[in-house]
Formats: sequence, structure tokens, C-alpha cells
Amino acid sequence: FITHEALIHAAALDAVVQAIEKAKSKDPEKIRDALATLDYCAGFARGVPGGCVKFDANGLNASAFPIMVQWRGDEPVTVYPPKAAKQKPVWAGKPVP
Repeated sequence: FITHEALIHAAALDAVVQAIEKAKSKDPEKIRDALATLDYCAGFARGVPGGCVKFDANGLNASAFPIMVQWRGDEPVTVYPPKAAKQKPVWAGKPVP
């Protein structure tokens, strides 16, 4: 979804900006170190599933998780996982238990 893709990229750019400000430097290693310790839950990061940007030892966002959406009318709606679902999933026109 174009809007979701834009949001994810905005969150990534926002994280880099936060890291640069935290590092107080343009040095790539210092920025990388600041990213490694970043725990940012504001701005565009709130739109990422999980609501935060915090990297693990492998450089993955430890706060993020995959979601499943279904189209309902003209809008994508999160249906899985249950903790993030806005509506229950439907399969072949019937609610999934």
C-alpha cells in the first residue's frame, strides 16, 4: 500500500534524524552507534506496527511485527495479529473464529 510504504520510509528517515541529533556528529560510525541505541516512539515511528523504532543486535526493529490486512470497502483494515487487529478476519465471506 503506497501510504504504508511512505510511512515506513518516513519512520526510517525520522530514525536517522534522531540518531544524527543524538550523535551530535556527522561521523557515520557515531551515527550508527546512536542508531543502535535508539528507542524512539514518537513522530512517524508511531505508525510502524509496534509503535517504536528500536534496533536489536542484528539491526532489525525489535518493536515491529508483521501484520495482515484485508480490504474492507475502499480501506485496508488490520485483521492480524489480534493485538493490532481493528476488525476480525473474514474468509469466503464468513468471520474467521
